Amino acid sequence: MIRNRIFAILFLIVGYTAIKAVELMPSSPWWATALGLGVFVIMFSWQFLAHHKTMKVNDRLWFRILAWVGSFTMATWSIFIPLSFATDLVYGILVLTSPAMAKALGHFGFRDLELIVLTSSCVLAFAGYIVAFILGPQLRNVSVSIENLPPSLHGFKIAQVSDVHIGSTVRRRYVERLVAQANAVKADIVAVTGDLVDGWAEELALHLEPFSELRARHGVFYVPGNHECYWDAPKLIEKVVGFGFRPLINESVAVDLGEASVFIGGITDPAGKLLSAEHVPNVQRAAQAKVEKPHVRILLSHRPSFYQEAEEHGFHLQLSGHTHGGQYFPYSWIIRYIHKFHRGLNRYGRLAVYVNPGSGYWAVANRLGVRAEITVIHLSAQ
Repeated sequence: MIRNRIFAILFLIVGYTAIKAVELMPSSPWWATALGLGVFVIMFSWQFLAHHKTMKVNDRLWFRILAWVGSFTMATWSIFIPLSFATDLVYGILVLTSPAMAKALGHFGFRDLELIVLTSSCVLAFAGYIVAFILGPQLRNVSVSIENLPPSLHGFKIAQVSDVHIGSTVRRRYVERLVAQANAVKADIVAVTGDLVDGWAEELALHLEPFSELRARHGVFYVPGNHECYWDAPKLIEKVVGFGFRPLINESVAVDLGEASVFIGGITDPAGKLLSAEHVPNVQRAAQAKVEKPHVRILLSHRPSFYQEAEEHGFHLQLSGHTHGGQYFPYSWIIRYIHKFHRGLNRYGRLAVYVNPGSGYWAVANRLGVRAEITVIHLSAQ
């Protein structure tokens, strides 16, 4: 049923794109329709090639060019379609409520209007590329107050990295810069909350390698996201263990600081069911303390949706990602209607939930309005 709905929506989107192409090229409707379909080929062919296990094309020059062209095309299209739909919706409302204004708009010309929308979409896509790839991730400092926090834990520093999506366009140079920024924080712990890659770990080994330099005073802790589960999570986990990461697969560790202790639990993503029963998320197992009275209980969960269970099991802080904060306009506005906690610091009862909007980006090199970040969390007394 869900698959049928997805195909139905995709069919409507393809049809709408073809209609928009004909409006832009009214004198050549067949060529316009072919162009509209060609846009889909450019947008999705590189994704298919990148994820095909036997092709191994990520480091070939022709593929890198195709990936960047496809990414920019996808960015432009994904901005153009909702903007164009909004324009059509406004026109439809005017037809019903103000026929004279609708007639005047019609005289202006739909083709001219669509060209304005298309040009604006290209400009916004390019601006989003500058933010995503040229500016890159920023360091965002966040203070999180914890009830009855011992004085020795005041200022305890956590650097959170999430949703890097190493793959066709997020490559070694980007990762090197990201790791250097995270190391400059000199954090007590680093939390990596999933979606580290968007492809096969073996093929992306060169671009993953800089993570072997990621450091924190008391360790680097990692939970897998949904994308790891699509591309052979066990291989990736094996690789990051070699880097010195501590994976938390529905389990926990305690960091003993002498006068105080920090309890860190981690759960897998629901997509883990594709791998094995062991990878189905289990907050209860992750909450089993290995110290009598941990002073701070932190849960690492790729998806923010486990906040209720986290609060019930006594966690003080949950660190998540997954949503990308919508990644770019207009999805940065839409995402709030999909996820209760979609970005930034949130509260649920006694639990603080921080949702990192991503330290990289997925598929579309666009971060318009939602800057990628490395979150630096400072614990403080409530």
